[in-house]
Amino acid sequence: MSNVIFAEQAQEKPQSGWGVIISREFWPLVDLAKMREAARIDNTVTAERLYYAAAAAVIYVNQQLADYKAARQAAGQTALANAPQGSVEQINGISVAEHHYLRAVYSYTKADLLETYADYDATGQTATRAEAKQQQADDYRREAHAAIADLQGRRRVDSELI
Repeated sequence: MSNVIFAEQAQEKPQSGWGVIISREFWPLVDLAKMREAARIDNTVTAERLYYAAAAAVIYVNQQLADYKAARQAAGQTALANAPQGSVEQINGISVAEHHYLRAVYSYTKADLLETYADYDATGQTATRAEAKQQQADDYRREAHAAIADLQGRRRVDSELI
């Protein structure tokens, strides 16, 4: 089970107070205001709904990376920010490993929001828009999968014989 603490940030929080998700000791915090900007999530998504979608994404990503975390901690690494990631260790003050983690969380969050925010339209084009949103959600899930693979140093493509 993943140890996740959901906390409020003292500064720069949305009016309702749903501003930051903090995972225990190892993982970086997820700032929902930064997520809104990076993932182009507009204000039609309430702060509460974004919080719960992001919390679900954090839990899911942390569960997928549980073995990675255990291996890193066994090697003495106390935070994801210290993870070695090739020749580039930081980009604008964020470690490459943290970038991959946040990309996975943002992508899973966006996919969830695309799937759960049903389109409403009086013109009869709801079905067409729903299909387009489902395709976008699938693309975001693929992006999240790639981010997790990049973080773990695995290949991005999974295939199996049918």
